[in-house]
Amino acid sequence: MKRLAALLLVLVLGFAWGIAMAATPEETAGGCPADKAGRQGKSIFKELHEVMAPAWHEAYPEKNVGAIKEAIVKFEAMIPKIKDMKPAIKLTARQEKFIAAQSKFLDYIAQGKTANDSVLLNNMPDMHTNFEMMAHYSMPLEFKEYESFKTVVYLMIDTHLKNGDFDAIGTSLEALQMKDAMLQKAELPEDLKPVEADAKAQIALLGGGAKELSAACAAKDNKKIEETLKKLKDACDAFEGKYI
Repeated sequence: MKRLAALLLVLVLGFAWGIAMAATPEETAGGCPADKAGRQGKSIFKELHEVMAPAWHEAYPEKNVGAIKEAIVKFEAMIPKIKDMKPAIKLTARQEKFIAAQSKFLDYIAQGKTANDSVLLNNMPDMHTNFEMMAHYSMPLEFKEYESFKTVVYLMIDTHLKNGDFDAIGTSLEALQMKDAMLQKAELPEDLKPVEADAKAQIALLGGGAKELSAACAAKDNKKIEETLKKLKDACDAFEGKYI
């Protein structure tokens, strides 16, 4: 019964994560990346989204230039906060994309002060795109196959090992092996491709840890299981600290 419960827990967690990660930022509950960033605690994006959402979804389609100008005024008041945004972004490529989007968004605010109606309307799509790009790159890199693998490792550590339930660890091993197989053959997210060789080497280390855990479980060596799980968690933390 305990083995069945452990297996069901792994499957439920994996399924829930799969649903969340399969969605694009726009499809994620709550809508656009800025809304998602706001829900992650980045309050500046919540404030900006409250101005951008009606400007983009209502004023722009209706060509309501007056409402767009009002939005520009509100954005102007937030310029110091926008300039102060310095999210902790791990990868240089992502950091550069954030800075570029931030700069373009600020440029469009500045242009909005003197732009005529036609220019304001023409600027809106690109202004909105850069706004969403700012939000997107301010958040952690999404790598669903890694996150799915990590979810099982943390379940083993934080639940099964904490409870001394080595049978449950053995039951969860099949899920870990499946997630590892998916991780090893996964295509890297675009922002990891400039560091592809190093990232793949780190992913191979995670796979080696999964194989080592499998051997320890087969030998019923509880001490080795505990040691290997802790090493796997450290490897996950190192990968996340470097890339995610």
